[in-house]
Amino acid sequence: MNELIEFIKAKILDYSGINIAVSQHQALITHIEKKAAVRGMLPIDYCKSLVPHTPDFDEIINLITVNETYFFREELQFDFLKKEVFSKYMGKNLTIWTCCCSTGEEAISLLALALSMNVNLTIYASDIDDDALSVLSKGRYSTFSLRTDGQKYHNLLESYSTRTETELLFRQDFLNRIHTF
Repeated sequence: MNELIEFIKAKILDYSGINIAVSQHQALITHIEKKAAVRGMLPIDYCKSLVPHTPDFDEIINLITVNETYFFREELQFDFLKKEVFSKYMGKNLTIWTCCCSTGEEAISLLALALSMNVNLTIYASDIDDDALSVLSKGRYSTFSLRTDGQKYHNLLESYSTRTETELLFRQDFLNRIHTF
């Protein structure tokens, strides 16, 4: 199994720059063994057959990405943006790209803060995990995405979403302002 994990780790690192944590090895091996068995292949041969931008390879990328995020994560950074960046762009255009955006809470937070300060923000949000990006396009978030960190900014989301007991549902016109890829 050591050869298998080293081979797939190198392949993923070469493609994405992601270094797989030891804690993810077993889940990755289990996934590969199941897929290889379905195809009647040895796990190492299955790994050798994987090619970027194919469903099987994308499945592995989606499996190993972390996707830890929430609204207004790292509140002090949003304080800095409000005071030092967005305050200089009030009434002006600004473009931001949030790469590795995961499920989109950061992009939504940036857009809500910018709009609250009259900044005409063009925002791009990208992630290697297409499953994560689909969450952003749907705009349905568990209230778990509202943490204590960033809490003083949560009210900025109210104009663009409806909150139920368990979810935040964002308006499509708001989400359409975020360009994803």
